[in-house]
Amino acid sequence: MNTREQIAQLRQDNPCLTLEQIGYKVGVSRERVRQLLNKEGLPTKHHIRQRYCVVCGETIPHYNTKGNTCSMKCFKKLHSVTLICTACGKEFARKVSDILDYNARLKHRGTNKSRVGFFCNKKCFGRWLGMMYGCKFSTNPQHLHSPSTTYLQSPLL
Repeated sequence: MNTREQIAQLRQDNPCLTLEQIGYKVGVSRERVRQLLNKEGLPTKHHIRQRYCVVCGETIPHYNTKGNTCSMKCFKKLHSVTLICTACGKEFARKVSDILDYNARLKHRGTNKSRVGFFCNKKCFGRWLGMMYGCKFSTNPQHLHSPSTTYLQSPLL
């Protein structure tokens, strides 16, 4: 097989190879590869391999040279986990790094405590504290605007 046939075969088998890579395999310069491809009527520019998003499967734009996701939305979806709120039972998302950081901080403090639950917001966390430790928050509207009224009614106080 002569050089021209080798170059044509390499281009057809692998269109992602650059002229320089083809020339290196065959043993000629990239300019000579370009000339022979022009004579054969084959494309001289190599194809850029299309990459696909690992989350949604769409093609990743060629200018996005880093990462394996097509958008910030997919990036957040990839790096988050769905949890269920301990207080209300609602599903919500948290970054995996936030959960790991919290566990690392507990370990760093030297406490043997483990996380008691996951909460979707501060309100649910407050409800859970109230249920666990017997605190009741007043929901009576006439007491909300009275400055002398205590909002927290607890049997512990």
